[in-house]
Amino acid sequence: MRKVLLVLTIAFVIFNSQLIFAQLQGQAIVDSLLKELPKMKEDTNKVSLLQMMSFQYNSLDPELGVKYGHEALDLAQKLGWQIGIAKSYNSIGGNLFALGNFDEALENFKKSLKLNEENKDSLEI
Repeated sequence: MRKVLLVLTIAFVIFNSQLIFAQLQGQAIVDSLLKELPKMKEDTNKVSLLQMMSFQYNSLDPELGVKYGHEALDLAQKLGWQIGIAKSYNSIGGNLFALGNFDEALENFKKSLKLNEENKDSLEI
């Protein structure tokens, strides 16, 4: 019985340390993206950066992920960049799903799918 408990304890510690490492790595990526954000022009590259931030925040802080997803969506709409709009809806949906807002997440995924189908973007469908 002690061996089983010891093995479970070791497995738990290893799992948690990997989870913490992944979160620290994700935070490091977000920190580097945040440094670049003020330097960006209002173009498709900034939309892509905001989408990357939204994606990274999915596991760190989905509410911030939604925020950056909406920023990406707003800029993509301002630029008229359909692929960026579709990807933004997708990243917003992923963060809403992580928050447990399944109905709202589904609506965003549907919008993304519709735009990807219209643009014949088979990589995103």
